[in-house]
Amino acid sequence: MPVDTKARYFLVCPAVIANPRWNTGAADAKPVSSICGSAHPLQVAHQLFGGVCPPFSIDIGIIYVFVKEAIEANIERELTNTTQTILNMVRTSAGVSINNHLRAVAEKNREIARIFTNRPWPG
Repeated sequence: MPVDTKARYFLVCPAVIANPRWNTGAADAKPVSSICGSAHPLQVAHQLFGGVCPPFSIDIGIIYVFVKEAIEANIERELTNTTQTILNMVRTSAGVSINNHLRAVAEKNREIARIFTNRPWPG
């Protein structure tokens, strides 16, 4: 199976496509290192950027979705736990306050009753 020299050279050096002599795919076609000197760092960077960034951004997108869902579930669970804790604290506090108030009222009533029972009755 013959190798398409045009496609092979294009991946490394776009100057091959621009120059008709190099674009012929003839047997005298020169290797990329002799055409371009060496691979241009900027072109290699663009190729790497174009080849690495799309899969990387897709991976980041997938990771973001899963992490976002996990964080939202964790926040929801923590809010539920915090709300339940606050509700229990308010109920306990209200119960203790009511008991203290009723105890204070009972003591005051007992004191009033003692005053009336220790009084001498006229008669």
